[in-house]
Amino acid sequence: MAINLKHYTLFAGALEYPDKDYRKEVHELAQLLTSDFAEAAKEFAHFSRVISHADLRQLEELYTRTFDVQALTTLDIGYLLFGEDYKRGKFLVNLNNEMREAGIDCKGQLSDYLPNVLRLINRMEKENLRDELVVMIMIPSINKILNDFTPERIKMKQKIYKKHQKTLLENPTDYPLIYYFLFSTLKRVLIEDFNSEAKKAVEHEYEKDINQELKNG
Repeated sequence: MAINLKHYTLFAGALEYPDKDYRKEVHELAQLLTSDFAEAAKEFAHFSRVISHADLRQLEELYTRTFDVQALTTLDIGYLLFGEDYKRGKFLVNLNNEMREAGIDCKGQLSDYLPNVLRLINRMEKENLRDELVVMIMIPSINKILNDFTPERIKMKQKIYKKHQKTLLENPTDYPLIYYFLFSTLKRVLIEDFNSEAKKAVEHEYEKDINQELKNG
């Protein structure tokens, strides 16, 4: 069954480094969620409210503190799941092929950079492969990201950051949690869009593997 997945392009933009259009794009995503994903929209409101009241320099600092300097987490989802294991290399090769086929420019980032993968989800024509990518890679990696937003980890990273960097944020200790709400919203929408399709896809592949093993045995 074909489903409209254009909202993942908006999620991708929300996870990019902020520019002058960032607040407008976040507002567009908030409106879409309110229309199509009511429960997810309530979660997203915690993120969008802060974004709407921050200026560009504050948005840049918020992003930097979350993903770059003393980063809480990473957006390279292959690294999250596989680390430096050879499996990540194999995953990247396969993902590169899908990106080329879908006409996606990774803009200097690796293909497993989450915004790139979100754009791919919107364009993939191989539905079974897309559903497997969501259930086997994306949702588990987002779970790992959410687990990185622990109070202890935030406190440690904030202490180091404040020692070496100036801050423009009024309440810097609260701000790292803002992206938590973006990730939790994304997870909720992925599950709502793909739960049944992804489950079927994984069960199908599992059946194929078992049948192949029985045949080889």
